[in-house]
Amino acid sequence: MNMFIKNISVCTMVYDGYDMEEIYKEINKSKRLCYRCHQLISLSEKKFGFIGIKQNLTRDLNNNKISKEFYENEKKRLGIKYNKMMEKVYDELKKYMKLKNNYL
Repeated sequence: MNMFIKNISVCTMVYDGYDMEEIYKEINKSKRLCYRCHQLISLSEKKFGFIGIKQNLTRDLNNNKISKEFYENEKKRLGIKYNKMMEKVYDELKKYMKLKNNYL
């Protein structure tokens, strides 16, 4: 799961009235998480600065401050950095879920 692979948040798509087929395409880029795990991932993304970086990058694209080519190249570059930094977070969540499932 990498936020730089997704184009737009599903919530935004629903709010803006996107076609359901487009919404499902975006959903299929995601992993389904329980509420708690989603919150932990989002908190980590915010703490590492990824949410703000992606918002600024998207804003610059929408305001024609950067080209689509630059935007896509930055998403690739940042996606690599994201994977490296978030790997430990995902590993810890996997350990937590395995431990939790052993006690259920």
